Amino acid sequence: MIAMMMCVTPVMSCSEAQTDGDNNQNQDEDKPAVVNPTVKKYTNPVLKPGTFDGQNITSLADPFVLKDDDGTYYMYVTGKGCHTFSSKDLVHWTYCGKAIPSYSWGKSAFWAPEAFKYKGKYYLHYSSCEVSNGPKRIGLAVSDSPKGPFVDVAKTPFYTHEKDKGCIDSHFLFDDDGSIYMYYSLAASENPADDTTGSLKNRSEIWVTAIKPDLSGPIENTALMLTKPEQSWEHDPTAATYWNEGATVLKHDGKYYLMFSANNYTKTVYAVGFATSDSPAGPFAKSDKNPVLTAANASGRVSGPGHNCVVESPDGKELYCVYHSHVDLVEKGSVRMINIDKLMFMPDGSLYVQGPSYNPKPMPSGCE
Repeated sequence: MIAMMMCVTPVMSCSEAQTDGDNNQNQDEDKPAVVNPTVKKYTNPVLKPGTFDGQNITSLADPFVLKDDDGTYYMYVTGKGCHTFSSKDLVHWTYCGKAIPSYSWGKSAFWAPEAFKYKGKYYLHYSSCEVSNGPKRIGLAVSDSPKGPFVDVAKTPFYTHEKDKGCIDSHFLFDDDGSIYMYYSLAASENPADDTTGSLKNRSEIWVTAIKPDLSGPIENTALMLTKPEQSWEHDPTAATYWNEGATVLKHDGKYYLMFSANNYTKTVYAVGFATSDSPAGPFAKSDKNPVLTAANASGRVSGPGHNCVVESPDGKELYCVYHSHVDLVEKGSVRMINIDKLMFMPDGSLYVQGPSYNPKPMPSGCE
């Protein structure tokens, strides 16, 4: 098994024009893929919007994948009710229905659900508005099954950053020493901030707070800001809004890797970068190799890859980055689909994603 620490944890074309170390910039688009018939392949996207069991799902955004104890994968996506899918190989997905049949406090904007298993129970956390179109809060729900039904643990939000500042994109880390951390982003629409030029812009930032061992709430006075948009790829200086969001954290060789998405999620330039720290609470230093998942490496075949999670392959020998991208390469916007690509650590300790890919790739290791 790969030494790492994360949250406690369909369509396929079988026909690879590239080796595991190649990226899409090296692909010759005028030549057909060279196929090794003995190696099973998949092609992104692995899941697109559509009708599943009579349920019309118009977009698949903000994916999170939980690998359960029996090896089954469960994927949760943005949307009221939390549409849920299951898989045995990360490529073929079956619709399981809505994981949250009702909410005790959420009224609108049901975004970015994630799940984990803790002390025999399954927990699903998500963001929503306590008042319709008001500031966003983090909710926590519990179930005996990864498919639900999940029930809110309280009739009030699990976490509120500040009265007028909403928070989204929660992510839990269960560290080796038993401590629990929740990462989240301030919602850009509710966080005007100085962009260092003297003008106010709407800015999302990534924060962390320690969580009580019984999951009853945050530990007081532990909330810290970890990142804000600073590198050139992260924002358009002429835009009124800029982002750091969608945090996911993994531990490798004693170091904490915080992956995050930046720039406008409706544009091609939406991409993923990472920062590292010796502590789960930071400080985190952004890599000079950012972004590590960007449409610039896809020859116009992929737009806006972002909001990722990381999960092990079926045999636990590989890591995969699961992320969304735009369905429409011309209009972009908020309609998204699901992709997977291998994630690796380089000899210098940097993180590398072998994508965004659009040509056939080998199936995740351990797939039957």
